Amino acid sequence: MGKLDDFESLPCDVLQYILSDVIDVVDIASLDTAYCCCSKQPLLLEVVSNLQINRCTRVWLRYEKFLTLDEMLCESLIKRMGMRIRHVDFQRDDSVLQRDDSVHDNTNMLHLIASYCKNLVKLCCESFSDLRCISDVLRECPALSELHVTGTFEYFNPFATNPKIVCCRNLALLNFEQVDVNEPVVHYILECAPNVRKLKIKVYKALYFNIPSLQNLQRLSIRGSSIRDQALIEITKRCSQIEHLDLSDCTNVTDEGIVVAMKNLQTLRSLSVEFISMSFSTLRELVRCHSTTLETFYAPFEIEEDHIDFLLRKCPVLHTLSLDIQLMNFEQIDGSLFHNVKKLILSGGMDSDVCDALEILAPHCQKLEFLGLVLYDEYDSNDCEELDSMVAHCTRLHTLVFVESRKNDDIVVASAATKSEWNALRPNLKIQYYMYCEVRDHPLVFDIYDL
Repeated sequence: MGKLDDFESLPCDVLQYILSDVIDVVDIASLDTAYCCCSKQPLLLEVVSNLQINRCTRVWLRYEKFLTLDEMLCESLIKRMGMRIRHVDFQRDDSVLQRDDSVHDNTNMLHLIASYCKNLVKLCCESFSDLRCISDVLRECPALSELHVTGTFEYFNPFATNPKIVCCRNLALLNFEQVDVNEPVVHYILECAPNVRKLKIKVYKALYFNIPSLQNLQRLSIRGSSIRDQALIEITKRCSQIEHLDLSDCTNVTDEGIVVAMKNLQTLRSLSVEFISMSFSTLRELVRCHSTTLETFYAPFEIEEDHIDFLLRKCPVLHTLSLDIQLMNFEQIDGSLFHNVKKLILSGGMDSDVCDALEILAPHCQKLEFLGLVLYDEYDSNDCEELDSMVAHCTRLHTLVFVESRKNDDIVVASAATKSEWNALRPNLKIQYYMYCEVRDHPLVFDIYDL
């Protein structure tokens, strides 16, 4: 659907008819109001107030769609479509933050959402000044299953009377990756979510923090946190049912902490230890404890060739593997051991490291479905016979992802002819490209939650 500018000259009743009767409005985000100038806001407000939404099954509200609109219009949208709204996103993307990096208090909007959006399933918000607004949402929106909180809380009132703990039993995913874990907001919400299964959290300054006993917690990401061994040990002791653990870039965690954590987690299936130090003795302990359950492993930077062979020989169900191979001699690795791998991420230089690995792996990765290449130098996918061979041999391959890790350089994509050749072999192959600047924290866009 076009911008509202395209319908500027249409009478309101005609525009209403187009929106409500001709077009099956499923996603309110399709009403692209981000570039709607102020002069058209009264028109849009009138349209929204009269909009017939009987055919609308769900509504998403995104912040950038209302960037130029006043609170009256946002309030009208929420009141008019409240029971239909399933997903509200007040978080600003990077392009918006470049224009406006001020703190946005979502308190008033959250009170509105609590009052009108009773069927809300997913909420993404920035900072708010009063804990009672999020308490209202948790109490009034029992279907809420995902909550993502970002931003700072510099205007938060810590002296306000804390609301009573609300039990939000359907809340399954909490994301606090960009919030200081010591904020009272985090502690309050964790107390309200006894059945949370996925938790993303980041500790910026504290070396130790505690979370309540979450017996249903299955996935925990503390990527890039400053915690030390004792905190990791306490967390895995309290939440012993964790199956997927992301410790990437937790540089204060040592082998001792990892070993004890592995013993605490009896059902571990996925582990990410990228960008931290992990010895071979710790890898052996991981295999000893979880050889029959380990399915996903994001390897540390300094892993050696014989360590990979050992891991693949001892873990028969391992099917997802991420390796930084720029310091490896892949010729020393037995490619046949990769026969069960379904998802593979390789980081290195395309001219040597990655090409050598692809040449060795191509004949053996018959079950490979997903291939991610994080490239540290310039490359030309149009002139890589090894990649062609990989596409030809891997009959189940459906996704090929390139990540160009150099900053400020244009990514070189496959030519139309190369894509045509690949698609002739794999008609359903999806090819995706990312630039370093599009990826937060580090070049890997592949989240352990997504595997």
